[in-house]
Amino acid sequence: MSLTNRQLFFFVFLFTIPFVTSMLPKMMADSFGTGAWIYLTAASLFYSVFAGIIAYLGFSNRGKTLFEYSRPLVGKFLTYCFSLIYFVNFFIYTSTTARSMAEIIHAEVMVNTPRWVVMAVTLAAAGYAVSKGLTNLGRIFEIMGILILTVSIFTRFLTIAQGDVLNLLPVMDIAEPKKYVSMVPSSLFLFSGFELMTIIPFTKRNGTKVMGTAVFTVLFIGFFYIFATETTYMILGVDDCSNYNYPLFTAVRRIDVNALQFLKRGDLIFIITWITEAFCNLSIILFATVEYARKMLAKQGSNFVLAAIGILAFAAGLLPSSAAMAESLALHTSFYLSGFTMITIPLIFFITQKVKNHEKNISEQP
Repeated sequence: MSLTNRQLFFFVFLFTIPFVTSMLPKMMADSFGTGAWIYLTAASLFYSVFAGIIAYLGFSNRGKTLFEYSRPLVGKFLTYCFSLIYFVNFFIYTSTTARSMAEIIHAEVMVNTPRWVVMAVTLAAAGYAVSKGLTNLGRIFEIMGILILTVSIFTRFLTIAQGDVLNLLPVMDIAEPKKYVSMVPSSLFLFSGFELMTIIPFTKRNGTKVMGTAVFTVLFIGFFYIFATETTYMILGVDDCSNYNYPLFTAVRRIDVNALQFLKRGDLIFIITWITEAFCNLSIILFATVEYARKMLAKQGSNFVLAAIGILAFAAGLLPSSAAMAESLALHTSFYLSGFTMITIPLIFFITQKVKNHEKNISEQP
């Protein structure tokens, strides 16, 4: 059970982008305006360091996941405590993602279909995908990821062709240069995804390049965010972005390519692509949740755990009274829990491993 470096890139990429990019232009317009690109650049540089640390830990303990290599580092009790934090974090993401996906599909495509039906079907389909195992997921999502990335970039270039570059001015607010950097820690939600590497066992074929892959993936996600935000600004303008919950969809609907008749309803192609992204995202998050549950319960390969997590996630997804509440829950979860899963826990393991390696080198000296 393993992934190639390319599959790892698409796993983290598809874990991170679907729901963030749909809301990101509004979030950036409200908080940073046309200077959002500075904030996103600083944030991607910051989090790429911690992605590299997690990849380093996985590479240093090849063939093991965090649950397995943490025992000799911090002991059994802390291993279960840390694993429980990861499990809760991924579980909340699973339920809120399923709810948000159902809300958007209901609003944009299947207006007459009850939200709970959409959520049940998507969770069942994601569960079936997860049951095929990590290697098969990696192969499928590599192909789907290439197609999704191609369509997404092509759509963004269409917005550039029909957008107004003047909507990107001023490039930054020179009166608040510190604001862009000081608020980087608040961007946990935007880059939550690379902690997925804690449940992926690396092998020799990943090599030392896996650390470069992890860093590159986060930097690329930052670039993708900037690209999506700036191109949306070009169509709608910064002020107008604040008026829509999902401005990315609104911007795509305003694209009209007369030379290409099959793209007269280009928004349909974009929405289908987004639904595919969201399905990949839900499948990956569900996989991570199930893997931590299986590790802690010592039930490797048990489909009972998968079914139980799916049912509980469905029930939890119905609890929020609205999509806005589900999104708010996800944001608060990322702020409190993702800080541990993305930064604090990996740093503890990294420092502990360095200290133990140093002590081992000293004891081996004659």
